[in-house]
Amino acid sequence: MLRWYALDLGLAASLTSFKSHGKGPKVELRFSKTGNPAIEEAWRRRFSARKPAVAPPPDPRPETPEAGSSQQHPPGPTPASNPQGIA
Repeated sequence: MLRWYALDLGLAASLTSFKSHGKGPKVELRFSKTGNPAIEEAWRRRFSARKPAVAPPPDPRPETPEAGSSQQHPPGPTPASNPQGIA
């Protein structure tokens, strides 16, 4: 059921290997008591988003300067339009 839902969403299925950690030999972990291959494969399967095959096309809009990089000041009162110097 989960596999069908994931494939409908366009997720890629892959099998993952789980091994013991710590001291001693690294052995493959088992998810079921019986070692049933179908159960083991189902629990080892992971789903992830597919990577795009090609890079997206470049943006056709012209580049604009970033908000903080502009040297222009916002319009406001100038000293000539405020002769009393009142802010």
